Amino acid sequence: MRVIVVATLFLAAPSQAADPLSAELKACRSYCKAQDKAMLGLKTAKFDGTYARACVCKPLPPKPVRQKAEAAEAMAPAAAADMMRAAPRAMGRHDEAPVDEGFAVGSIDCDSEAVRACLSRPTRYRAPVGDLPAKLPPSGEFDVTIIEVSDFECPFCARAQETLRQLKTGRFADRIRFVYAHNPLGFHRRAMPAAIAAEAARQQGQFWAMQELLFSDTKRLSDDDFRRYAEQIGLDMVAFERAILDPGTRARVQAQVKRFNAIGARGTPMFYINGRVLKGAQPLAAFEKEIRFAIGDAQRVRQRMGINDSEMVYRQLIARGKTTAEEPKPAAAPARKKVPEFVPIEAQADPIRGLGRWPAPVVMVAFSDYECPFCARAHKTVRALRKKYGDQLYVIHRHLPLSFHKRAKPAARAAEAAGRQGKFWEMSDLLYANQRALSDEDLLGYARKLRLNTTKFLADMKSEEVTTAITEDVSKAGEVSVRGTPNFFINGVHVAGAQPQPHFEGIIDEQLKKAKAAKKSGVPADKLYQHLIELGGS
Repeated sequence: MRVIVVATLFLAAPSQAADPLSAELKACRSYCKAQDKAMLGLKTAKFDGTYARACVCKPLPPKPVRQKAEAAEAMAPAAAADMMRAAPRAMGRHDEAPVDEGFAVGSIDCDSEAVRACLSRPTRYRAPVGDLPAKLPPSGEFDVTIIEVSDFECPFCARAQETLRQLKTGRFADRIRFVYAHNPLGFHRRAMPAAIAAEAARQQGQFWAMQELLFSDTKRLSDDDFRRYAEQIGLDMVAFERAILDPGTRARVQAQVKRFNAIGARGTPMFYINGRVLKGAQPLAAFEKEIRFAIGDAQRVRQRMGINDSEMVYRQLIARGKTTAEEPKPAAAPARKKVPEFVPIEAQADPIRGLGRWPAPVVMVAFSDYECPFCARAHKTVRALRKKYGDQLYVIHRHLPLSFHKRAKPAARAAEAAGRQGKFWEMSDLLYANQRALSDEDLLGYARKLRLNTTKFLADMKSEEVTTAITEDVSKAGEVSVRGTPNFFINGVHVAGAQPQPHFEGIIDEQLKKAKAAKKSGVPADKLYQHLIELGGS
């Protein structure tokens, strides 16, 4: 059934809302008839002291049935009363838009933004609070429950904390209960230990204090950091250490993971606002929009069912929510241009990022990202290959900082800046060895460790020259259809990923044979690379 809404908004006392609605009924009947639809009736909704009366119509049945309907219409007001009694059943299957500053006085039809928003609201899940840590308004009463499902090592979860802080002090603060559930992701090595530390603090009534400290720096999650935070918030350290080692503490975290994974929380952060899902570190406006809907939902439950207890209202709201999430449908992968097996890639002596002696019979061009763990693994292989082949192998590094690695680009800038003081590869060694420590402070520390001129280092990091160098590398990667890291071109022969060292050696040995044959035929050393590239990998 399609709902047509005509809403007249006005401030009224409860007694006014109960006044006879003969004028409104007449207007509603006329409106539905003009739209060639049958009237279901009027509905009054309350939202923060404002009443909205909605005229609800439905499509007319086929003509034979319509004639009976028109006859019934002529029998008003008795027929109208019958329709009024039927209206709540029919309209109960639809959510209503809350009355707020987004509404204007006048008519709202099915194509309005407000009605479209109602009909496209997120899925509601049965998300019980149970024994999860909760923070209530001072009054203890609430209309909205926000369950945050989060991971202490997730940078997006940390970013969302500022939005949640604004909600805790904003215009809806006295109507929201905040709840936290753990979902440490498997590829975040310190997320589970951090969740256990938070649970250990919770046993001493200090969950929220520990939670705030853990989110203050997602890269400071060592055991020593946990102990420092525990001392900072005044925990009994013996009890804290005992709780961390207790298998039951980990089991509580795992139980939360299982519970919320079942209703779709597979990534972080995920929020359930009165059971309805909001994914990711959304802006404040996105939260407030759903909160306004959620308050309206709670108000209707209170009014219709005569329930005042906040917890009972929440349970009623989620009672019909889904208990399992639908498996996500695999998205059709966009057609990607495959990297050819051989690419006549340009290469020449690089005074900053070149490793070895130019010219060399074999040239390796490597596209890499300092925050990529596979690149770190491949970097060790490159170092081993250089040790084995010496000046027969010349390596050129090219930057490809991936967008989802937030510290990859600053790290690339640091390597470039160090390269301008002759320490590109030494800095690269440090960056790959310390991928979890790439803050601005860490990068400056590596510069000091390499005895660089730190004033020049910092200036070079911000320079246009360094920016251009990185941008050009990214552009070159695109030209050869390289989108991920690491990728290598050995005399133009493509190698994708952190392959085992023997795989590289087989290609290098083959290229050395070709170079030797070319030299015998009279190709000079400084023309070898160009000659082998022109052979096209054959």
